[in-house]
Amino acid sequence: MRRLRDLDPRTRTQVGIVAFVLTPGLVLGAGLGTASYALTRAIRAEAPSCQPVSVQGPLQNSFTLNVLNAGAKPGAAGDVLKELPLRSFKAGAARNDGEPRPVVGTGEIRYGADGLDQALVTQKILLPEARLVLDAREGTTVDLVLGPSFTQLSPHDGPLVRRDDVIVNIYNTTYFEGLGKKTADDMAGLGFRLGAVGLDPKNAWIQTEAAVRYGPDGERQAKLVNEAVPGSTMQLDPDIEGSKVDLLIGMKWTGVSPADKLPKEAPKKPLTRIEVVRPCKR
Repeated sequence: MRRLRDLDPRTRTQVGIVAFVLTPGLVLGAGLGTASYALTRAIRAEAPSCQPVSVQGPLQNSFTLNVLNAGAKPGAAGDVLKELPLRSFKAGAARNDGEPRPVVGTGEIRYGADGLDQALVTQKILLPEARLVLDAREGTTVDLVLGPSFTQLSPHDGPLVRRDDVIVNIYNTTYFEGLGKKTADDMAGLGFRLGAVGLDPKNAWIQTEAAVRYGPDGERQAKLVNEAVPGSTMQLDPDIEGSKVDLLIGMKWTGVSPADKLPKEAPKKPLTRIEVVRPCKR
């Protein structure tokens, strides 16, 4: 490379002019770059960071919860819907999901602009793995959507059904008088709630110890009655609606189980609001 002093006078003059013109621009460009970098860092430092907010969520019986099947086993939405009242949720409708897009994983919890806290309560209590999905609905109604990986809801704190949740009709199918009233008093002593007491309106005649008759929505309740009556058998009756249970006293009746032979039930906890965390808005 030729040095500046080796150039002829005319060329040296031209090089000097170019250097005089370019040098301030180079210095100014470097300064502007430094200033821009410093300003960007200052703006970022002053911008408030996004933080989630903890709030008390609404009671689960204060909003309607629908259950949609989007790839879970057949009948899963109906089964979950029956369980909702046992968890103090206000059950809406059960149906298949109508969205054209597929649902992956455990499922989704869909909600509108006014239903974020309701969706968070649903997610925390019932299905923490479900994804929250905001849609255009109005109000606080929430949809619990069961995906192909769904198997069951999160475990409940305590039993879903206690003896004091079960309404039992006591029907004497024998010709021994007084068994209905005595059995009703004994079942009430165990904590069951009494319905009708008398003769069986369906005229059954039980020749064994006893039978526990229940409908499609009363299996959990019937199991508690069956547990309290040693030797009783379970009878599913599709015509029975709701969760009431019929205890049919049979010809070989020996009485209900003593209270100390049954599992001790903890007192039912009052329904309270739970804390949920609203995700930060970006």
